[in-house]
Amino acid sequence: MTVPYTTSAPLRRVLRSWLVADRPALVFAITGAVLGLALLATMAIHGPRIGQEGDLYRAGIFDIAVGIAILNLIIFLRLAGFGRRWATGLRVFLILAGYLSYLEETVPTLLGHDPRVGDDRPAFLVIASTGFGLLAIGLVISFVTIAIKFLTSRTRVRDPAVLTGIRYAVSATVLAGLVGMAMAADQGSGIGQRGDLLPLHALGFHGLQVIPVISLLAVWSGAGRLLPHVAGIAYLTLCAAVGVQSFSGLPVFQPSVATLVAGVATLTLLGCLAYGLHRWRKAGCPAESGALEATTVAV
Repeated sequence: MTVPYTTSAPLRRVLRSWLVADRPALVFAITGAVLGLALLATMAIHGPRIGQEGDLYRAGIFDIAVGIAILNLIIFLRLAGFGRRWATGLRVFLILAGYLSYLEETVPTLLGHDPRVGDDRPAFLVIASTGFGLLAIGLVISFVTIAIKFLTSRTRVRDPAVLTGIRYAVSATVLAGLVGMAMAADQGSGIGQRGDLLPLHALGFHGLQVIPVISLLAVWSGAGRLLPHVAGIAYLTLCAAVGVQSFSGLPVFQPSVATLVAGVATLTLLGCLAYGLHRWRKAGCPAESGALEATTVAV
């Protein structure tokens, strides 16, 4: 099945057509949202923990985040320009791995266990946590494959500014995947005395939303090609600063040189977003898919 679109179509219509056509990916993301909200609702009634180690808040946020992250990746997979077999294989793997991630996070939590650590876990949960690590490796390989395609080959993205933003975004995603693999191998996000890798892991994936949005604003408003570079470098600098803080064994917000750099990077990002929005509004708020190649997208 193919979903046709032209460069004159509003981008929201293009994205909507993709999501409606790709029902498995949409159902997957909705499933994560439902699971996550159900866990958070249970937390509101029952309290944050089940047993000694089941953390309802962490599991709920995890399910929601995995659904959003993999749905984002599937959207970018459509733009990467893979052949039909490669695109289908990666898409199926991402969705299946996502469902298994839901199970491996949610089931142990509801049984009162930490999905990754704990000496008193049943044998099947210990085996499942090993599978969790293998899944993390597989997902990182998928992220790297998509990133390499955007960084080295022709894609469906026609506008250089948008492609620049996507390249920065997928680079941040690969970093997030590597951090996730490290957390799976270490069976937890803690590092050093008080460091935590989870914020860096989440920050990397959010690059998929932040940098391409600023790039699209730059294209729609005529702000030029420099804005995506500034936003991308600022975002990667922010990730690097948070990484240095975390690997130093310090809390993310504890004052240090790294937090100062992170603050400057954050202000730069906000400035890019504000400038892009300002120019976009002055241009009449256009939102068309002209930055994408006029073609059909295989589903």
